[in-house]
Amino acid sequence: MLRRLFARPELSAEQHAILAALAGGQTLKSHRTIEGDKTYTLHALDGTTHSVSMDAVLDLRARRLIETNHKFPAATFLLTTTGTAQVHNLTTTGDTTALRARHFVSSADK
Repeated sequence: MLRRLFARPELSAEQHAILAALAGGQTLKSHRTIEGDKTYTLHALDGTTHSVSMDAVLDLRARRLIETNHKFPAATFLLTTTGTAQVHNLTTTGDTTALRARHFVSSADK
């Protein structure tokens, strides 16, 4: 019961879209500008890009659904084991096993 009282709210529509995009083969990257600001962009397979909010990405990371490879200047985000399970809850189509690093954050995913 306490867990339910303090549980985080459900994922936003933007967060669902980010996870679905990752499951669909898009790449989520963070880019550092010359001024030091960070932007988050989804890169589609056709070369187009779409900006996403920092809050959405940071919350997905705090929930341990995605994790970064910590590369500079453009880090790539991967689905964690928990993130992959969340994607399977969102959709039952597609194979998401290639979209994550196996055991990348395994001890923290729980």
